[in-house]
Amino acid sequence: MGYMLETRGLTKRFGRGDQAQDAVADVSLHIREGEVYGLLGPNGAGKSTTLKMICGMLRPTAGEILFAGHAWHREDLYAIGSLIEEAPLYPNLTARENLRVRTTLLGLPESRVDEVLAAVGLADTGKKRAGRFSMGMRQRLGLALALIARPRLLVLDEPTNGLDPIGIEELRDQIRGFAAAGTTVIVSSHILSEVQQMADTIGIICGGRLAYEDARPRPRSIEPPWREPPRTSWPTPPSTRARAWRSPATSRAGTSSSRSPTTDRASLPPPSNAAASASSQTTHPAPRATEAATTGSASTPPPRPRAPTGAPSRSPTAPRAARWPPSRSPCEGLTTQALAPACLATKRFHLETRGVNRETAGERE
Repeated sequence: MGYMLETRGLTKRFGRGDQAQDAVADVSLHIREGEVYGLLGPNGAGKSTTLKMICGMLRPTAGEILFAGHAWHREDLYAIGSLIEEAPLYPNLTARENLRVRTTLLGLPESRVDEVLAAVGLADTGKKRAGRFSMGMRQRLGLALALIARPRLLVLDEPTNGLDPIGIEELRDQIRGFAAAGTTVIVSSHILSEVQQMADTIGIICGGRLAYEDARPRPRSIEPPWREPPRTSWPTPPSTRARAWRSPATSRAGTSSSRSPTTDRASLPPPSNAAASASSQTTHPAPRATEAATTGSASTPPPRPRAPTGAPSRSPTAPRAARWPPSRSPCEGLTTQALAPACLATKRFHLETRGVNRETAGERE
């Protein structure tokens, strides 16, 4: 299978003299017939400039373009459908009227209008003008304009802009269907996952140069490995003896309300003398736990003696209390009965003020 489109050293330079800048430099694409070619790159990398040169919207500074095995010329535009940046719409016309203008210019039957409107999901727009369409609807109408002539090469620049998730999934299926029917599709995007799901060949442009092109898609993902892969195997569970020594049924005091035969310490072999001596040196049980283990019940500890009145406090805030002794609060000793007259006077003052304000407002009116 040959190449539907091929570029050799394609270059586009803007400006003159010392201020000249290469937007695209020495880009060589190889797009096979009947495949979906995904053109990836960050914003400003030169994707749209490259597609505009392919569609005849910009004149290349250097290099050549081959279409279907011969040098590109203007007559090849009849076999190329494109949607680059914004769709060329008449805002005062409906979707059907926009498509009729295109069919009249290209000499196509009007039956194609209903076909492409149904394909892009705009058959029920009625008399709504294109200027009142949402961004997603304008994108769908632009796709219909690109499909109306049954092109051999379909060029789509960021076609998923403004589409909802359902519209993106439908567009992805349509693009795969175009390739299955024999139409070559070029899709530019900066979303790796979208291109991965629909593209057969991937080209990456960075800084105006083609940095990568792979005509043999691999099953691996091209997304960066920022997520840890799912665990397929789990570590071996601890042994029965480890579960016995770490059993939650054993309380801190050394007694347990219920023990199973597999986790009872009595059923386990006693540790060796070396292990016993090591455990006695490193383990220091609490006094209450030792008493509970020997007597069978924990005794209530005696109450702590209280400090005598006037003794200095041992809390962390003792220096502050000693340095700034507490003073008598101005509100101490006040009761509700003492505060009631003040509250009534304040309420009466607000009511009188509100009445004066109302009278003043009435005089103003």
